[in-house]
Amino acid sequence: LAAGVKNADEAELRQVASEPLELTVYNVLDFPLLSSLVGRLTRVLCSRIKERSHKETTGSAVEDTPVNTGPQLSPTDLKISAVTSKSMHLAWSPPLRPPKKYRVVYYPSKGGTPKEVVLEGAVSSLQLSNLTSHTEYLVSVIAVYDSATGDALRGVTSTLPLSSPRSLRVSELSHNSLRLSWEAAQGATHYLVLCSAAPDGAED
Repeated sequence: LAAGVKNADEAELRQVASEPLELTVYNVLDFPLLSSLVGRLTRVLCSRIKERSHKETTGSAVEDTPVNTGPQLSPTDLKISAVTSKSMHLAWSPPLRPPKKYRVVYYPSKGGTPKEVVLEGAVSSLQLSNLTSHTEYLVSVIAVYDSATGDALRGVTSTLPLSSPRSLRVSELSHNSLRLSWEAAQGATHYLVLCSAAPDGAED
């Protein structure tokens, strides 16, 4: 914008002003007349801003504008099921705009190295395995696009403790031996049996 007063050189005004010159070059006869430009400049600026805003909202580039909130780019309704001591199943509802990929990050809440699984955007479930038993896990599901990411969908759940042997029975007692039996623990591959003499005065 270039504004001249009294005997200003209009050619110089046109050199320093930006296009379009019919909107950015003004020349008045005296300083008090500068106030008359305020209303006109206000209308011109508002009109230009509206035009630019309209072009941006109707242009083809708007679709790639990063927006990180709401169902447009973010998965919803995380469901954690089939929880065992070593695994769990995750499922979620996809966002309204299909993502390119999903990042699933999970780690123990009390500390531990985060692990990440990357899935194709058409997939909306995942089986996590090789987990630590009796541990609380934090889970995040993030939709990934070419130029944006959605809000993380978060959940928390604990794996089950390892199953224990049950119903310990003692039989076939002799002066130096006894037989133990129990119900098997699911998933156990070995058992550790500890035996010690009862302290003096304790019941046999």
